Amino acid sequence: MAHPLMVLGVGTLLVGVLFGFPPEHGLYHRFVEPVFTSEGMEEHAIGLGTTVGLAIIATVVAALGVWGLARSWYKTGDNAAPARAAQRFQSLYRLVLNKYWVDEIYNAIFVDFGKWLCRVLWTVDAEGVDGTVNGTSRLTVFLSQVSALFDFRAVDGLVNYIADVIQGGSQAFKRIQTGVIQNYLLAMALGIFVIVSLYFFF
Repeated sequence: MAHPLMVLGVGTLLVGVLFGFPPEHGLYHRFVEPVFTSEGMEEHAIGLGTTVGLAIIATVVAALGVWGLARSWYKTGDNAAPARAAQRFQSLYRLVLNKYWVDEIYNAIFVDFGKWLCRVLWTVDAEGVDGTVNGTSRLTVFLSQVSALFDFRAVDGLVNYIADVIQGGSQAFKRIQTGVIQNYLLAMALGIFVIVSLYFFF
């Protein structure tokens, strides 16, 4: 393959020098210039049928080339030819063998990145959203317990204490308020006696 490529390279160089000089104004440039103008592009527009036909021709040519290469390798019984080709064109062989790394690129972009994004979103939901909701609920429960404790011990305790004082006082005054006039007169006499005694002694 080296010698035919060298011949093609020399031919390409000669054609480029002969028809492409001076650059941008050579014979080749003047020849293809009408194609790249707006009028030329409209005039030389390729239809859908032509595009499909060229695609079919290119596919057939590629398939025939692969078939011919395989036939020349395996029909002659030279089983070492593929190994030699793989050794000679290692980069191209690895590229084709790994299917242009399409699966690896797909996994890296969509699968692995998707998993990472899902983990990030789950962490935000679990730690951020759920944590905020759970923290709010715990704070609400704590404040309700504090409020209940204050209500039971302070508010209800004060009300109950006042009720107990009133009830105790009523029990004490109930013993005095008998409704018997003799008891009232006796209490008055004792009171006068105490006042007079205090007046004379103090």
